[in-house]
Amino acid sequence: AGGGGGGSGAMAMTFEGALTKAGGYVVRATVEGKEVRGWPRIVRVAPGAVAAAKTLLCGEALARPLVVGAPTPLAIQTMDAHGNACAAGGAEVSASLKHVASGATAEGTVADHKDGSYTAAVTADRAGDWTLTVAVGGKQVRAAGYKV
Repeated sequence: AGGGGGGSGAMAMTFEGALTKAGGYVVRATVEGKEVRGWPRIVRVAPGAVAAAKTLLCGEALARPLVVGAPTPLAIQTMDAHGNACAAGGAEVSASLKHVASGATAEGTVADHKDGSYTAAVTADRAGDWTLTVAVGGKQVRAAGYKV
């Protein structure tokens, strides 16, 4: 941090650094070891933009075999590049299945909970090996193979 006064009693301060964990921080200001009036203050750091590479997946679609004709749920939590859970919805999220032998695809449904979390459901329409792909903002989160 640096600053200057110019004799007017006013002082400009600059903070240099990076806070990568979202949350509240207490910022203190001191001059010659004494707290400045009006300080400390609380600064809130919000999560950054959605990062597909950090987005988390969990649910039955990852934990058990798919059943032909039965929707299988998948929970998606969007995260920023630093691993903070995103707190707002609106991201472009998709989930789909691709049948390995035929190349047939089945698009899943995705519900936006408006808090950074999403619920998807995928349904295999035939037996065989499938690949599940989840994407956020057009970027692949994960692809995994499944047998039905």
